[in-house]
Amino acid sequence: MSETPMAPDGMMDAGHWLERTPYPDEVLLTAEQARARSARWEREVASLSALPDYPAAVSREELARMLAADRPPEGELFDAQGKAVDARFWRAQTEECALPEAGSGTVAARFGFTVRRTDVRRFPTARGVFYAGQEGRLDRLQETAWPVFEPLVILHRSLGGRFVYAQGRNYRGWVGANDVGETDRETFRAELAALGAGRHATVVEPTAEVRLGSGEVHAAEFAARLPLQDGSDGGWAKRARGDANAGAGAAGRPPADRMADIGVRWPVRDPAGRLQFVEGSVKRADARRGGLPCTRRSLVTQAFKLLGEPYGWGGAGGLHDCSSFVLDVYRSVGLDLPRNADEQEAVPGVRAHRFDATDDERSRISVLSGFRAGDVLFMPGHTMVLLGVREGRAYVIHDYGGYAVADGSGAWTDVSVQAVGVMPLDFHLRDGRTYIEALTSAVAFTGDARETAAE
Repeated sequence: MSETPMAPDGMMDAGHWLERTPYPDEVLLTAEQARARSARWEREVASLSALPDYPAAVSREELARMLAADRPPEGELFDAQGKAVDARFWRAQTEECALPEAGSGTVAARFGFTVRRTDVRRFPTARGVFYAGQEGRLDRLQETAWPVFEPLVILHRSLGGRFVYAQGRNYRGWVGANDVGETDRETFRAELAALGAGRHATVVEPTAEVRLGSGEVHAAEFAARLPLQDGSDGGWAKRARGDANAGAGAAGRPPADRMADIGVRWPVRDPAGRLQFVEGSVKRADARRGGLPCTRRSLVTQAFKLLGEPYGWGGAGGLHDCSSFVLDVYRSVGLDLPRNADEQEAVPGVRAHRFDATDDERSRISVLSGFRAGDVLFMPGHTMVLLGVREGRAYVIHDYGGYAVADGSGAWTDVSVQAVGVMPLDFHLRDGRTYIEALTSAVAFTGDARETAAE
């Protein structure tokens, strides 16, 4: 990884941009409005799934179509040791995905939650495949990653039983079976209702320690949502489940000196594969009940907390790529976007501008001057968080691979960054265009109070 290009005059600090942002603490959406907007997106945006309404069964034909849609990447591929991936590997993956020959015309859905951060794979294998020269970095079977306590509908199990094929809120793919604790549909819906009502703690730091009553410590990742202890939310989740055995398997409350922290329930998988909870706590400095207020300050501050983090294709290694970076910044304030950049761009915002390919740089700067810090910019295959326009230059913070510089012969040479960084949009791409020339749209997902009231 090379050094991120430095912006001048202290621009690598969130405070620089917040000092120049009008009304940075204005509440753009209340917590209830943010949750309502996310629920509306689930109903209206094709790439999102409303899991509480997921059917109890799907047809074998529909499931077969889902599985068949995941095809091997095109071109010659290699494993992490540089050995060519042959046809036998892909035949083995096809066999692992196959539906049983015998069976009814429908497949019953099962329900559960992740019990740790887990990679979402295109096929039921942890083995990576790469294009030449990318060994160990850009695994083409890595789709995304789901945080701890992510709700899932389980649709299929691999032949060897090591992976399950699951539908999440914003993605579908294969995850390790041991990373999921299953539960009944009633409990699943009750836990989703609790999350939907803000009965959770959101991790607002790059990582947070969750201490269990036994003294065991777990790490919860940026923007993860943890269910509150029944006692810390008035017993709401327990009453919603109507479950006399709620909290079974708990290892006791945390020590008294930690009760001032936020009481949470940590999900675990019991020996039978069922979801259980252990009571624990997370520091108030690392998490917020429900989430952060939806303000410009929250959006910009959260983005800068990941400044310098190495790039992680598909969220591999506990890291972010461009779209998961934007997703988690907005998830921190209670807004749930789709996973991929093109899907995020399709979400209806409070305000949006679609650029025409003929727009020149001056007109694009003029448009961006009308947007605010925390709004989101898009170009093909990439997304960025706008910081502002200063002295005729537009600046963003984003998780990106790099930029290009002229080599003196009319060609462009790549400069690798592979990290979250602040950058002016007049930096170039390898085709000679600037980032600003490649923009396709600018979107305000939150708007300001006046715009929100007019919706």
